[in-house]
Amino acid sequence: MNQPVTRRRPAERPQGATRERILDAAEQLFAARGAAAVSLREINAACGISQGVIHYHFGGRDGLLEALLHRRLPALTERRRQMVTQWHQRPGAPTLYDLMSLIALPLAELAIDGGAAGARFVRVMVRLQQERNPVYERLAAHYITGVGFDLGQGLAALLPELPHAQVELRLRIAHDTLFQGLSQLHEPPLEWQHALQRHPVTPQQRLATLIAMVTEGLKAPSV
Repeated sequence: MNQPVTRRRPAERPQGATRERILDAAEQLFAARGAAAVSLREINAACGISQGVIHYHFGGRDGLLEALLHRRLPALTERRRQMVTQWHQRPGAPTLYDLMSLIALPLAELAIDGGAAGARFVRVMVRLQQERNPVYERLAAHYITGVGFDLGQGLAALLPELPHAQVELRLRIAHDTLFQGLSQLHEPPLEWQHALQRHPVTPQQRLATLIAMVTEGLKAPSV
């Protein structure tokens, strides 16, 4: 006796796989060229999907970018929360080096230990930060509130001689400098850097130097 044919309902796994494939393709394109320069058509082509699939899964460009950031930002926030907790467990207030490490270290760990995907996400964040992407800035502001520490207030407490506008300016410059440096942790020496070619430094050494230099720059006299 023939058994009735049962039509299988679409499983969540293929849909989830398609969703992840779209996010991976978008991340690769955004890391290489920036979100502003990449069209949804290009992402469709990279994934081999038809027009409308991105809208089905994400509702559009902003939803796609939000989903991309939500894949990593919660873990980065948790790492920063752990760092702040460690500060509270030791005597004394956090130092300038601590504050700059709070910005840089979780991203550096992702870039160094997270393989190609981790380094790619860091480059995406750098691109979005450079573009002043409104979706990125909104989500970054949302997640930073979960860290439990206000960087601006912390910096102002450590540099009481500076007016508030100068503190905000230095924090902005420090943030931009750290992000740019983090995107280059794995870059080879430039052609003219003969000493570095003979004696290469590790990404960890680059990171330590980057944070130390930015920390010292925060102490520079006002101009």
